[in-house]
Amino acid sequence: MNLATAKINEQFLDKLGVDIISVEPLQGGANSQVAKVISGQKDTFFVKTYRQTIGDTRDRLGTEFEGLRFLWNHDIRSIPEPLFADRENNFAVYRFVQGQMLNSIDITTKHLSEIVAFFSALRDLIYAQEDAKKISKASEACFSLSDYLINIEQRLVRLSEVKHKQFQDFINTCLFPIWKVLKQDVLRTSAKLGFSIDHLLPLDERTLSPSDVGFHNILCEVPSKRLIFIDFEYFGWDDPVKMICDFILQPAMPLPIKLYPIFLKEIQQSFPFRDKLVNRFELLFPILGIKWCLIILNPFLPERIQKLGVDGDLILEQRLAKAQEKLSTVYHYHQTREFLQWV
Repeated sequence: MNLATAKINEQFLDKLGVDIISVEPLQGGANSQVAKVISGQKDTFFVKTYRQTIGDTRDRLGTEFEGLRFLWNHDIRSIPEPLFADRENNFAVYRFVQGQMLNSIDITTKHLSEIVAFFSALRDLIYAQEDAKKISKASEACFSLSDYLINIEQRLVRLSEVKHKQFQDFINTCLFPIWKVLKQDVLRTSAKLGFSIDHLLPLDERTLSPSDVGFHNILCEVPSKRLIFIDFEYFGWDDPVKMICDFILQPAMPLPIKLYPIFLKEIQQSFPFRDKLVNRFELLFPILGIKWCLIILNPFLPERIQKLGVDGDLILEQRLAKAQEKLSTVYHYHQTREFLQWV
């Protein structure tokens, strides 16, 4: 890792008045390199260097650091404390969180209550008017039904160009037909409920969101056992129903299905506009289920497939299997209407 440099030490001395005695590289994500840094004063820090890939114009450093600073300034403490950012060298420094990820079997109703409290606190920041106005939209935020449908169609167009026989068989014989069924049903349901597909979600019904929230981005702090939410590279204003659906649907560390109704009923009690939330959940859950199938298939995209390396064929095979499983589950929930029993 390229963090153990005179430049980094210089910044620590300048910004925090401490010197570095050790840098321990940690396992990072696809878009960053991370390290645990210990100072001569025995303080511990988390340093994150943000990669900028060709074709990706998102300001990951600015979004995450400024988002966390905004939350910290508004007394949100279930996040890493942001300390300083170096735009020139594309890294940011946070207070190190000593914690570990939970396994699915370890998730309790107490953890869900903490998550609901965090979601509710983010939602309440809509009243921090002047500061809140400076926050941008979350990554791929949609505020109308037509926005969601367009997002899916655009992803499908990109994937339809992939030259891979098994992939195309799955797309043409399974995913496209199921999407057509779900889309038509969503449009019928929206008409029945009196929703215009072009109606924009009012500002006072939106929320702030990490936009990639799940137990894969949550640490259980040691020794307090409280939850700390990490990874805010996609942070911004979003649709609360999308935040809720993504938390359930994300495949990285799935929430046990027995906890779905507990989580959803508790969040209904914490959020205003309960009836609207439930109706929009009925419309958006199938759409976002399909979107997660498409996200799982991203490695098949031309700009991604070239970077898979020697294990590329195995990765593609695994992703295709996961997408098939996710699609089957989402279609089952839709056909049986089981997902409506959770709210």
